[in-house]
Amino acid sequence: MTQNIQNPSMNGVIDYTQFYSIRVNLHSKGYFIHPIKHGEKRPLTSSWQTIQCKSELLKQPLMVGLGMGHQNLWALDVDSKNWPNGTKDLNNQILEFVNSHFPLTSFAYQYSQSGGLHVIFKINDADWSKLGNAKFAKTASGDDLLESRGKGGQIVIYDESRVWSQLDRLESIGMAELSKLISFAQTFHFEQPKSNLNSHDHSRWIDKGENRWIALEYLKSFGWEVVNEESDKFLVKRPNSTNPHSGTCWKETGTIWLWSSGTTGLDEQRSYSPWDIYQMNKPIETEPTDRKQSLSKKPTRVLRAFSPSEFMEVEMNKPPLELIGDCIPMSGLTVLYGLTKTGKSILAYQMMNDLARGNDLFGGFLRNEFGPKKVVYYDNENPRGVISKRYSNEGDLSTFYFKDVEHNVRLVLDCIEDMIEPPEKFPSSDELLDQAIEIVTEKINEGFEVIIVDNMMRLVTGNNKESDVMSKIMYKFKSLSETYRVAVILVTHTNKEYKTTRLTPYHISGSAMTANLASTFIALNRNEFETKYWLTIPAGRFGTPLGDGQCIPYEMEADSNFIGLRFKELDFESSMVMDEETELVNSMVSTSIKDFDMKRRCWEIFYQEQNMNASQTAIQLHAEFPNRRKKPLNHKTVNAWAHDMNAWMKERDGIPNSDNGLKPQDSNNSHNSQIDLLADPNLVF
Repeated sequence: MTQNIQNPSMNGVIDYTQFYSIRVNLHSKGYFIHPIKHGEKRPLTSSWQTIQCKSELLKQPLMVGLGMGHQNLWALDVDSKNWPNGTKDLNNQILEFVNSHFPLTSFAYQYSQSGGLHVIFKINDADWSKLGNAKFAKTASGDDLLESRGKGGQIVIYDESRVWSQLDRLESIGMAELSKLISFAQTFHFEQPKSNLNSHDHSRWIDKGENRWIALEYLKSFGWEVVNEESDKFLVKRPNSTNPHSGTCWKETGTIWLWSSGTTGLDEQRSYSPWDIYQMNKPIETEPTDRKQSLSKKPTRVLRAFSPSEFMEVEMNKPPLELIGDCIPMSGLTVLYGLTKTGKSILAYQMMNDLARGNDLFGGFLRNEFGPKKVVYYDNENPRGVISKRYSNEGDLSTFYFKDVEHNVRLVLDCIEDMIEPPEKFPSSDELLDQAIEIVTEKINEGFEVIIVDNMMRLVTGNNKESDVMSKIMYKFKSLSETYRVAVILVTHTNKEYKTTRLTPYHISGSAMTANLASTFIALNRNEFETKYWLTIPAGRFGTPLGDGQCIPYEMEADSNFIGLRFKELDFESSMVMDEETELVNSMVSTSIKDFDMKRRCWEIFYQEQNMNASQTAIQLHAEFPNRRKKPLNHKTVNAWAHDMNAWMKERDGIPNSDNGLKPQDSNNSHNSQIDLLADPNLVF
């Protein structure tokens, strides 16, 4: 390794002719190589950042620079001359880290004329350019120590034989690997004095007595030991580690940097100053005594990396996630949805009643092992008269069904039909949502644990785009549920009336965010003849408690002064679709066409639901029949199935089939389709 390569501005002589062909070759591959002004570090051309210099210039007897950012190049610039323990010490530490974390073919390096170090990488991530030119570490006096050279930066090439040979075979790395080097570089930073930091001066606080070693003592409390002492640092090792050491504690600052954090609760591969450890572990002066006080301070997310054994150690000692009935989490969203007039609000009030009394849910099919819960029901859909009629005898308070559990129930009624006169200006969706969040948060502070919102769609007003509003609703209520660890149950509609065998979360009205952010779904459905009603729990974050394809049939009933749903024995959704006569007809013909019910559903989606093309239809079929086909459907299969079903229907009804020569199409459906559809498909289905 040649450390002292002389600059042309000095008296030394460098033979550049041996590098001319290499420079021109790399230049032709897109590397921004440009000549440096004689005796300086500045490029010869002012446009070197954006315009490649002429290759003839590279044949001049001048030093050259290498532009970073182009060809995804990025460099770590080490100004070792400012390191108090000598340039060689810092350079060796950096190269030792790089050699132990990166393959030899993934970096190039050289020593600078001043004794510093340049380490060059090629980044393969799309956002590599965001790295730019950043400073990672400064000395105690504020001099630059370690910084990066990204887009818009350059390094002067002092050791061309080394750099060009390594650069030509450079392999790319990702941001995840590079972040480890950046974190390591930041550990060399000397803390600068800060004023008015919790009434302390940070640097003075560190200098006082044993405060400097508080981070080291923190590690020792977990059984760590100092295994080696060097001039500027201690090397520490965690218990049961097979490596020579697990981290470093710098003598100058007392800062620690850990390769492996063990069970200390610290993050791996980042630095902690003594002040960080003190702030993390200082005693709390006053402990909150009630729920309202504890909710006033929102929790802070603390991230750390676990080894598999550490993960299991932590996981096995964690309290179980509190679920109501094996599917409703006490820190997440549950969406209750369904077709119109299937009893969504009635079921939601029934759930409130069961939760407030500590009963099992859905007629006992989902067990409630946690006893009574305090429930807030935010109702912006049902007028007061409807609620009174459903749950009391002629509006008599003494017969109001929820009167005996009023300590566990709060009704927030915000239905526009109850307004005495219309408002001068109807509130926007944001205003309605903020009002709802404010009211339920106030009740959470009073100790309520379950929030039911009926109906989400009532929060969508004016000219707001429905998907945007639904996304806001989901995000805000998800944040509320996770911050305060309460169960949130949102009631909503499907986006249209479906005559389908199965409702999926993607039938929910509004944005796909509704399906993506919720933990659990509860669906109410009815068949096209409105003779059978059933409840399903589609697979969500906690699986399908009822089993795939199972459902709970129900019917409406009035029990004294309570209108609710009476649930029957478990059944399968396939049994709910048709009445007996229609089911018999289809069972006879379904054997003539493989996957008859799936192809029939394909026909319905593709030709009746005009907003879906063939590719979207394929996605929808996979959602509705998740366990039916191992081989993915594509738009060609959908076109073929729809064509087959159309031909079969015509043959069945004696209609001549003249579309044998039609080619499958993958376009949005329209009434001008070349396939002659039946006038009334319900005559067949």
